[in-house]
Amino acid sequence: MDKQTIDSLLQKKLEELDLFLVELNISADNVITVYADGMENILVEHCTAIARYLRSELGEAADNFEITVSSPGLDRPFSHMNQYLKNVGKSVEVLTLEGNKIEGKLNQASENEVVINLFKKRNPKNKAQKLELSDQMVSVSMNNIKQTKKLIII
Repeated sequence: MDKQTIDSLLQKKLEELDLFLVELNISADNVITVYADGMENILVEHCTAIARYLRSELGEAADNFEITVSSPGLDRPFSHMNQYLKNVGKSVEVLTLEGNKIEGKLNQASENEVVINLFKKRNPKNKAQKLELSDQMVSVSMNNIKQTKKLIII
């Protein structure tokens, strides 16, 4: 079973559930891993429905595979434009190709660039200091982004 066939099978179900495919992996030991998300949060019921649908569509071939369906989670970098759009207004960490780390609120996202409202610099000795937004905005070309992750602020 090839990745393209599984991808096409998934698209119908994902569309029906108003979700999008973030990532699809098929390992050498026949583990199919599907990462799906939606503009609203994905539910466990969605993951179960996708796994059952895929198993049903694969028929007897499904017996040769382990199928895992999950949300991308907070620790995985964004890999789909909808993840950027979903997180507009939320705190993110962008790592550029040059290795610069940019932290702030995702203000805008498009196919070409993201605009980040930067956090004010913190005193490194005061770990308890709350993050505050500055007046400074920075635009980063999508071609210059190595990875973007949602920033969890505790």
